[in-house]
Amino acid sequence: MDMMDIWWSSKDSAHPLYDREFVRNREREKTIKKEEERKTLGDGLRDRFDATLDVLSSIIVLWRYSNAAAVHSAHREYIACVVLGIVFCLSSLCILGKAIHDLATRVPPEVDDFLFSVSIVSGLTCALLAVAKFMLGRVLTSRALITDGFNSLVGAIMGFSILISAEVFKHHTDVWFLDGTMGVVIGLIILAYGVKLLKDMVPRVRQTRNYERFE
Repeated sequence: MDMMDIWWSSKDSAHPLYDREFVRNREREKTIKKEEERKTLGDGLRDRFDATLDVLSSIIVLWRYSNAAAVHSAHREYIACVVLGIVFCLSSLCILGKAIHDLATRVPPEVDDFLFSVSIVSGLTCALLAVAKFMLGRVLTSRALITDGFNSLVGAIMGFSILISAEVFKHHTDVWFLDGTMGVVIGLIILAYGVKLLKDMVPRVRQTRNYERFE
């Protein structure tokens, strides 16, 4: 019970109608606060899980080239691509879940100064990483590196998309759904890419397992 509740309970209630209205307003405020806390917790869990998947995709690429003998290992290449395909599918579920939730609850894009700075830095960093991974992947003819570059490219697009959506919403409040819609589109693209990767690479893992020693 907070100080306002104590004050009101100690006050002589000479106006029962006003008393009931006050209680309803207090209950409404508490309900809204609880919903905001649940939303913040859910967004935090989804963001941490998605960040974990991004780190995992980088770890699997590092494992792919962890020693000199592994550079020319087709088996490792295919295994890395399979794991990346799984990561893409899981990441797409996180993105789709958040986007659909935002659309269903009509959550507008909100960007404060801190989020603006983080989005700019994240977008630029992911864009540079994507270019570097694409170039290195072409030199090494590594689909795993190119796939990880695609993952970084998606991170750059998502970093800038929230800024674009917030700017559009600032001038056109009826376009509150832009960020959620972009999230759904990005999530579906990632899911399709992940499924295609699994479809292409799982048979190759089975083929190379018999004649190439796994290290």
